[in-house]
Amino acid sequence: MEILTKTLKEALNKVKPGLSNKEMIEQSTSFVFQRGHVYTYNDEIAISHPLKIRVLGAVRARELLDFVNRIKDEKIEIIMNEDKTELLLLKKFSTATFTLNQELILPINDIEIPDTWIDVPEAFCEAIKFCIFSVSTNPSEPVLQCLHVHGQYVESTDTMRITQYNMGTKAKKCFPKSILIPANAAKHLPGINPIKYNTTQGWVHFQNEKKLTYSCRIVDEEYVNITPHLKIDEDQSVSIDFPKKIIGSIENASVFTQGNLDIENVVNIRLCKNQLTITGQGISGKYVEKIKIKWDEEEISFDNHPKNLLDILKIVQSTIISKKEDHSKLKFIGENFEHIVCTERTDN
Repeated sequence: MEILTKTLKEALNKVKPGLSNKEMIEQSTSFVFQRGHVYTYNDEIAISHPLKIRVLGAVRARELLDFVNRIKDEKIEIIMNEDKTELLLLKKFSTATFTLNQELILPINDIEIPDTWIDVPEAFCEAIKFCIFSVSTNPSEPVLQCLHVHGQYVESTDTMRITQYNMGTKAKKCFPKSILIPANAAKHLPGINPIKYNTTQGWVHFQNEKKLTYSCRIVDEEYVNITPHLKIDEDQSVSIDFPKKIIGSIENASVFTQGNLDIENVVNIRLCKNQLTITGQGISGKYVEKIKIKWDEEEISFDNHPKNLLDILKIVQSTIISKKEDHSKLKFIGENFEHIVCTERTDN
């Protein structure tokens, strides 16, 4: 059967996130072809994409994907050999043969796909992209390794940063129940651009316009209440527009903090009379840069992880700084989001 090469490439690459790096489950490093679809499954993510070829079986994914991505021909023929033990990709002057396993072991048929679907808010993918960077990477905090989707909000926190994205009042009815989506699964959603979703026991499912179905496990726990931590006392805070060049300054300073323990991997930001000073210090040396700014408030100095600052400063430079004690909060506000950077864990 002849197929457009770009169609094959798109299908295989779109289901790639469902592959395992190691074969923890048999065939979890393979593409499975059946019922006019290609499937992948790694116990956390399951993906299916329509692919109208007459093939049944499992093929090792790494070699097949590498080969298909190299094809320059506009079309390619895909067939099985007579005893259906090999998958053949035929080009004009060449043939590639891949071992085809007819015994399908992956439990993809055990996943319950919903019969009905709910529309996904227009801003959903943007909210996912915006909140993903403040998700915890600590495996001892599985709930905080998730994005919290509820009503019109998507939220995340690693206890040092808090992000809340408002998808708009129209989105409120789309997610009437709270859903915790592991960040390792949620990060792929903007790439498939889902238009509808629904949940089944232990899973959330998304589907896009091309009928790609992306299913991932969800966490059945209660998320932390971040609302109190989004508040800053206006009488005890001050606003500032950081100059864009602070990004390069923090990047330079972070070079000197990289060898430190994570808790000590911080840069110092000091605001005094019309001057901003960025300092990074570690076992290899010290970096200090001074920038002229408009500042006639009292002196403020605080330490923070350079990555935490850079992630948000690359998006918005206007912030509100808490003047209480150790200036433990910086609040960044955009059109659809609020983001807090803390100097101490919010669960302390």
